Amino acid sequence: MTFGLLPKEKLMIDLKIVIPSRGRADRVLAKNAVVDPIICVRASSADEYREHNPEVEVVAHPDEVEDRSFTAKLQWILDHFGNVMYLDDDSEYMLRLYAPKGARAAAKMTAEEATAIVHSTYLAAQDIGAYYWGFNTQVNPLAFSGHVPIKVSGMCWGNGCGIRYADDGCKLFWEPTIRTNNDYWMALLNAHHHRYAYFDHRFVFLAKGTFNTPGGASAYRTEAVEKTAYEKLKMYFGERITLKKDAPLAKRKHRYQPQINLPF
Repeated sequence: MTFGLLPKEKLMIDLKIVIPSRGRADRVLAKNAVVDPIICVRASSADEYREHNPEVEVVAHPDEVEDRSFTAKLQWILDHFGNVMYLDDDSEYMLRLYAPKGARAAAKMTAEEATAIVHSTYLAAQDIGAYYWGFNTQVNPLAFSGHVPIKVSGMCWGNGCGIRYADDGCKLFWEPTIRTNNDYWMALLNAHHHRYAYFDHRFVFLAKGTFNTPGGASAYRTEAVEKTAYEKLKMYFGERITLKKDAPLAKRKHRYQPQINLPF
């Protein structure tokens, strides 16, 4: 099965695929996962990123934005670009979790196929009026249910998270004081304001190793920071956020890993 990539001018897509990066100028794997992404970095490291990634557009933000928090950087990207899909810099490729007729297993998508899927998912979210959209949170094909290929509630990871920020009516934003687990913030804020979302669970972006790869969020992601983030989420959203428990196909990454509890 192939996914044709239509020209952006034909689809009239007002969407930027943005890779927020920090400390990984020579290791931006995500630039090969999709077509025409934009790397967003602090101004003081922009020249280094441009040297290592001459084939990709590099956009710089003021250093003080990232000094405040990486989450503040995510908000700067929304303010600067409008309609955005975020992609972690250590994302290697998009994985198709289902096996279509004639295929034996899940498969890696090409950059062209992944971009076409991103575009079609964005357009589907736009069609139903969802401001928050994305893909599966499970990377294990065994956890994929063919009975639920699309969901309109729940959450997606920050890696592959899309926000229709420039469109009228969007009430979503990033809270800069929540330094980790900000994807839970966005899911709960969207549920509060907009109720529904659009997630294509047939696909997921695979990252190389968020918790142990040098650079990125690993520079400040400690258990103490995770604990503080969980407590702030609890303060804002109460019983709608709880601590995650291990499941047969999904083990916790740390003690303070949260999970959302939506009533719909």
